[in-house]
Amino acid sequence: MTEDKQTSGNFFSGLMFGAIAGAASYFFLKTEEGKKARQKLAEEWEKAKEEMAKSGAIEDATKSLPETVQHTIEHIIEPKRLVKTTTIKRAPVKRMEAPKKKETKKFKGV
Repeated sequence: MTEDKQTSGNFFSGLMFGAIAGAASYFFLKTEEGKKARQKLAEEWEKAKEEMAKSGAIEDATKSLPETVQHTIEHIIEPKRLVKTTTIKRAPVKRMEAPKKKETKKFKGV
């Protein structure tokens, strides 16, 4: 894939992600259905976090959902990103030059 196509693909992927995140944010923050959904999620989190703490899925049942997500990012996801990846760098391509023509002495007549 060429660099232009890759950059274009990354741009449109980011644009789509932003549009989806914006639509979800609008739904959860500005609509009545979203407010009800947020309240239901909060209630379900309160029920689920006790069981998750007992099973060892989370460390602390007193943390809120955003605190738990932040902890997960900091201790599970981010360390994986810190693993050093190597990039293969290609040597520059040397262009071959045409062989130089051998200078010949021309016969200049008698």
